[in-house]
Amino acid sequence: MVTLAREIETYLNQLRDIRRASPNTVAGRGRDLRQFAVYCSDSGVSALARMDAHVVRGYVAWLRGSGAGGRHGEDVKDAGASARRGEKKPATVRGAATVRRHLSSLRGFFKFQVQ
Repeated sequence: MVTLAREIETYLNQLRDIRRASPNTVAGRGRDLRQFAVYCSDSGVSALARMDAHVVRGYVAWLRGSGAGGRHGEDVKDAGASARRGEKKPATVRGAATVRRHLSSLRGFFKFQVQ
């Protein structure tokens, strides 16, 4: 069975070796995609075939800190308490540019998967 982590590494290798993307681009895409993998794991979605728009929308909400509250309705100020409990959630609400960058990373990854 091919894992999401393995597919991410294959994509990053393709970016680096075939497309000759800069090391900073590869590192940034890697961070974004690994964070998506953590979200998917926490959400119980492990197969690429099960990933759809709902998973991506949930990820965007998770990145944004679910508006005023976190994944479990807590304030962003309580993110430290979430980390102490071992929950995987962003420490801060992400800005619009950061969310767009994460979505760009996901688009590139999913386009690679389709090819």
